[in-house]
Amino acid sequence: MLKKMLKHSKLIVAVSIALTAFFAWQLRGVEIENTVRLYMPHDSDSYRTLLKTEDEFGSMIVMGISLETDEDSIITPENLAVIRKITDSIEPLQYIDKVQSITNIDYVSAKDGALSAESLMGEDYSGSREDIAGIKDRLYSWQEMYNRVIITDDEKATQIMIILQPQDENGKALSASAQTSV
Repeated sequence: MLKKMLKHSKLIVAVSIALTAFFAWQLRGVEIENTVRLYMPHDSDSYRTLLKTEDEFGSMIVMGISLETDEDSIITPENLAVIRKITDSIEPLQYIDKVQSITNIDYVSAKDGALSAESLMGEDYSGSREDIAGIKDRLYSWQEMYNRVIITDDEKATQIMIILQPQDENGKALSASAQTSV
């Protein structure tokens, strides 16, 4: 049996390629829906509550991009410039509601007896050693907020969080293919 198969190996390879191509062609229209809303009855109270929550608080469809470095820390002027460039290039894309990264996330502090929100990097960021030290100080001063959310404990990786709009400009819910094309 093995000798017969070896004699016709080119035929076997050709048939295998043809079968693979045939079955791959059948998959061309497959869409993966990975959202909870697909499984919820659209006339249920839970679904209406989900829509109301999204109207009041914004989208709950979040995508993350992780960036990692081999250096001692991802918090360097060069890495922050790359992160800022990625963040700025994603923000104007269609179906993007909000983009948060270490370069544009808020830092809440007390000023003159009131809470004040400002950029974690600071408004006058120039990339100096003092700026980098200031960013690290802010990150460590509120670890519960930033660690394992926007930066890892070892400072070697960070995440860009992208919040997608749940609906297109006509109010129609976005399909998984539209969400993944972003």
